[in-house]
Amino acid sequence: MKFHSDITFTDMIRSEEVEREKFVFPVVFMEKRSREVELINLFINKGVIKGWFIGEVPIGRKRLKQRGINYRMGKFYVDLICVEGIYEKKPMRFDFRYEDFILKEIKHRWVWLLEAKQELNAEVIGQILIDKYIFPEDYPQLHVKGSGIICGKADEILKDVCKRLGIKVFEV
Repeated sequence: MKFHSDITFTDMIRSEEVEREKFVFPVVFMEKRSREVELINLFINKGVIKGWFIGEVPIGRKRLKQRGINYRMGKFYVDLICVEGIYEKKPMRFDFRYEDFILKEIKHRWVWLLEAKQELNAEVIGQILIDKYIFPEDYPQLHVKGSGIICGKADEILKDVCKRLGIKVFEV
């Protein structure tokens, strides 16, 4: 039997079901390399940012809808958000079937937008910049407190670029 503190993000994404009060949230494998999942686990376990972690949050749906495309999944995904002020919930993957419930639970909260990559590079910096720009369009009821990149190693020049862009680098 695992206790809440023993359950990792990997356990959550590999589980078939995660109980949430009266709801059941099925969780599917995240489409990430296992090393990125390990980085996310290390980050969550370090407790640098505390809150409810939700993975693979879709963004870009509002823009698609404006173009007449009813695409439920979204154009892009934020690897991970951390909702501050909700500490009792286990990490989970965003589930469209319970989207209304999730959004009601996190309404008017402050969130961190997080991307994970083994090595800090231009690609992940671009990803987090897109997240910062598009996320508020799809979720105007949430307030972005900060954005960050979880990585295994980081070049000092790119860390400086991130600092100037207001992106926090979390080296785990």
